[in-house]
Amino acid sequence: MHHHHATATGLAVTATRPASGLAVVRVRGELDRDTEPYFTRCLQTLLDAATEVVVVDLAEVTFLAARGVDAVVEGATRAGAQEVALRLVGRRSDAVVRAFSAAGALDLLDPEPDADDVLRALLPGRGEDGGSP
Repeated sequence: MHHHHATATGLAVTATRPASGLAVVRVRGELDRDTEPYFTRCLQTLLDAATEVVVVDLAEVTFLAARGVDAVVEGATRAGAQEVALRLVGRRSDAVVRAFSAAGALDLLDPEPDADDVLRALLPGRGEDGGSP
């Protein structure tokens, strides 16, 4: 059986900058021992880029190992040390909620289940005011 291993097999990390000082990281797939170094590098790059707020969207994470939770918690700690506000959005993903619960870190997850709602709150006046309800 042919098996090849890439740095982030099974994990996609997409970073966007919707506004100055704001970065959004969407994480999809499996965050485990193999993919965690890739995630950590991506996050650290953003934290080093003089960002004020980083929203990490974990809603599409299908598997989160204890090592992945550790990496996210470490990222949040580093963000605090670099005076970056880190918002972890992931309550829509059962895998994320279970893993954070098991780690006793559930209170780190943003109460908002949807990253778009968090972004609307962070970007006043960017929404479709007067448009659809």
